Amino acid sequence: MASKLSEFSTNTSSFGAKGLAIAKSDSADIAGGPVKAITVTAAGSLSFIPPGNADNDPISYADVPVGFIPPYQVRRVKSTGTTATVRTIED
Repeated sequence: MASKLSEFSTNTSSFGAKGLAIAKSDSADIAGGPVKAITVTAAGSLSFIPPGNADNDPISYADVPVGFIPPYQVRRVKSTGTTATVRTIED
């Protein structure tokens, strides 16, 4: 049974419709963010801030592989502590 793309709901649990490169910053949030998710496109370390966390309370991962998607919405990807390349997952 074939499914039509228009039948998918657009919410935080749906697949993304676009992905953009992220400018890492220790002080500026993602333009138009927060985004529903991010995905790692080149392995490395990752440090980011979800919408509910304070600026000084990032979540960090070491040695994340390509394809890793943290289980958080993201408002900022920090330049300090991030060596991975990441892109947004957005509606």
